[in-house]
Amino acid sequence: MIRKRLTPIILLLVLFLAVLLSACSGQEPEETPALLDSSTVDPTATDEVEEAAVPVLTPEPGSTTAPDEEEAQDNAAPEDEITAEIVSGDFAGEGKPFTFDATQSAAGDLAIVGYEWDMGDGATLFGQAVEHVYSVPGLYTVTLTITAKDGGTASTSKVVEVIPLEDLSTRTAEDEDPTSELEGTGWVMDNAMRGTTITLEFEELTLSGSSGCNTYNASYSAAVVEGSSTSISISAIATTKKACTPEIMAQEKGYLDSISSAKSYTIEVSSLILETGSGTLTFSESNQ
Repeated sequence: MIRKRLTPIILLLVLFLAVLLSACSGQEPEETPALLDSSTVDPTATDEVEEAAVPVLTPEPGSTTAPDEEEAQDNAAPEDEITAEIVSGDFAGEGKPFTFDATQSAAGDLAIVGYEWDMGDGATLFGQAVEHVYSVPGLYTVTLTITAKDGGTASTSKVVEVIPLEDLSTRTAEDEDPTSELEGTGWVMDNAMRGTTITLEFEELTLSGSSGCNTYNASYSAAVVEGSSTSISISAIATTKKACTPEIMAQEKGYLDSISSAKSYTIEVSSLILETGSGTLTFSESNQ
């Protein structure tokens, strides 16, 4: 009796489940959004990106210099050559001192650590500037050899003449002593800072004066060259150690740096024109 009653119910449940399953199986599945739609990706895009990538240059193993820097170093201009240069007079009387100067020698950015002079009479001297006396008249070949800090060397030679004292009178005043027009004359630099005076005086192959604050002195040598100018070389300058205002000290430093690099001079009427490594210095004859 009970089984007969349950049978229709069970049949209805089975029918309901069949309909439900049929409905579910016919439903379209929901579309899951794709994280990356491969249809919209250009397959050549990655190739183009790879081709556009900037190559990274790496230095060779053990090198501390980047490739671009190495190329720049390879293309850099070579250092200046070492050059030796002698500044001196062309002749002197027998028994008179002959001054030779090498301050115009150069070794590029390197320091010159040695100056050796073969005086041509068996004597050898050392130093940036030397003085030598020849006791016998004649021609002498003076050879200067300089040595740079890296061991490089350069040499140059100059022939000088030693003249008997009795023959000196046959030379013109210009030939006898190219410094005669400088010696004994006082000079005042034009355009010095207001309230300061810069002076220059030559006497017995020594120059001295006031540099605006301190006094200074140095030795010098001169030689006649072609044209109206005369070459000049000035040794290391010594000064007093007084301190003045910063402006005056700056002017003094600039002046001393310039005059120490003097190369040539010209005297025109009452003006002294001094050509230096830093430019031109002009002086007027002192009225004192």
